[in-house]
Amino acid sequence: MLEPRLRTMWLANAASAGAAVAVRTPRPVFAAEARRERREAIVASDLEVVTVTDHSAVITWTTRARNRAGRARPVPTDTEVRVGPADGRGAPRTLHFEGKRTAYHYAEIRNLEPGRAYRFEAYSDGRRAMPARTRVTRRSGTPESTGVFTTLTPPPGRLIRTLALTNDLHYGEPASGLFAGLFEGLRHQTDEYPEFMLQAVLEDLRLPDRGVDQLIVAGDMTDSGTAEQARGVRGASTAGARWAGTTSCAGETTTFGRPKSPTTGARCSIRATGSSNTSSAGCG
Repeated sequence: MLEPRLRTMWLANAASAGAAVAVRTPRPVFAAEARRERREAIVASDLEVVTVTDHSAVITWTTRARNRAGRARPVPTDTEVRVGPADGRGAPRTLHFEGKRTAYHYAEIRNLEPGRAYRFEAYSDGRRAMPARTRVTRRSGTPESTGVFTTLTPPPGRLIRTLALTNDLHYGEPASGLFAGLFEGLRHQTDEYPEFMLQAVLEDLRLPDRGVDQLIVAGDMTDSGTAEQARGVRGASTAGARWAGTTSCAGETTTFGRPKSPTTGARCSIRATGSSNTSSAGCG
C-alpha cells in the first residue's frame, strides 16, 4: 500500500499523462473537412488585367498551394469572373465560368460597352484572386488593386486599321531570364517554352474576330541574337507576312504586315481625323 500522500501524487500524475495522451490522439478526419482544408490552402494570386479594348477585357491569374516543404506548386481549380457596371447597385454577376480545372487562368470578357467602368472579381474554387506582391499591380489606382477597369473609347473618324503590339519574345531562351543579372530564373519542363507561347498567341491572333491588320514587335525577340534564333522567329511568325524591319536583339522594333506574331497586350484602332496624312490611335 502506498502512503496517502504518495498515492495522491501517483493518481495526479496518471491523470495528467492520460489527459496528454487524449489531447494528442488524432481525431478522425472526414472527407468534407479534408476538402475544406485543401481549399483553404489554395492561394489565387498574380491577378492581372492584361488587355482592355473598347468592348472586351482579358484577365489572368494563377492558383497555387504550398507542399510540405513549403514550396508553392500549381493547383488546378475552376475559373470564374464576375463583372458589373461600376455605377450599378447590384453585385457583379458571373460572365465567365470554366469548369475545366487549371492552375493558369485566362478569361476573356466580351460584349462590354465602350468607355464604361466595370467592377470585376476573379475566383477559383471560391477563392478570390488577388494581385501579386509587385509594385506594378498592387500600386494605388491599378485595376487589380481597385477591382475596376474602364473600357476604351474609340477615337473619332473612320477606322483605318487595327494594330497588335507585343515585345519580349525571348525566342530560344532556356530559362525565364536572369534574376537581377546574377542567376537564371525559373527553368521549365522544356527548353522550347518560348516557342509554345509564341505559337499559342499566333493562333489567337489569327482568329477571325480579332480583326488585326498589322502586328508590331518591340525588342527582345530572341534570347541571344544568334542567326539560328532569328531564323526561328521568322519561320514561326512570318509565313506570308511582310517585314517592315528586322531585328534580333533588345531595343529594336519589328513590324509585320499581317498578324503573324504574338500579343497578349494592347490592341490599337487607328482612325482618320480629317486629313489623309493624319491619324490617331487609341491603345489598351
